[in-house]
Amino acid sequence: MPYLDPYSSVLTAKTAAHLLRRATFGPTQAEITAFTGITARQAVQLLINNINYNPPQPVDLDTQKASVGQLYLQNSSTPAGQYISFNGDRNIDLGLFIKYWWLELMTQQTGTPNLLDKLTLFWQNHFVTTREVVEDYRFVWSYLKLLRDNSLGNFRDLVTKEPAMLLYLNGDMNEVGKDKANENYARELQELFTVGALDADGNKNYTEDDVKNAAKVLTGWKHTNFGVKGSTSFTGVFVNNASWKLNG
Repeated sequence: MPYLDPYSSVLTAKTAAHLLRRATFGPTQAEITAFTGITARQAVQLLINNINYNPPQPVDLDTQKASVGQLYLQNSSTPAGQYISFNGDRNIDLGLFIKYWWLELMTQQTGTPNLLDKLTLFWQNHFVTTREVVEDYRFVWSYLKLLRDNSLGNFRDLVTKEPAMLLYLNGDMNEVGKDKANENYARELQELFTVGALDADGNKNYTEDDVKNAAKVLTGWKHTNFGVKGSTSFTGVFVNNASWKLNG
């Protein structure tokens, strides 16, 4: 297949604005001006180079709490990979504060324009989970952080073993035998996340056997410490249980 002809013209104010509207959540006039007169290649490189993978973490926004303004996921005394103790009594509030954190990242216009959060939104729409189902605010945070950290990375590093996805599409229930195998994620992996149900000519892209075999391969993944009061860590882990036999 031939390559597309490269766009070699420098950006005008109109084309710069078009690019920034697609790559970000709405440019300022100053940003349009800054991208006017450079090539499209230079502009795309800037949108990548400007990415900040370490933004401020979500904080407690409840002014009635003594912890207002403090980090509630990790702090300086929390070991890497661990979190402050899970607080189920504030699960909804803290989940909403993660939502507000991400909305701020998407809408802030105080930094340099980059495409990371537009891409993160794309992947979040593709690999859908919801806070209402996932519930544990730490799982929501981990899921969004995984997407944000890997939006420009390798597709294989995304959501299959992520605790939020294991919970949302029942990967954690895919254990053993015809009576316990759960094909929900295996089906969505093919129908929604990769090849799609049908090709351009209306032919099926996968069979029911493909779904069953994918479910076999994914047997045994679990999440840990979901909603456990006081727990300081969680993950997606493979449970090597000898009683979980693959079918066939």
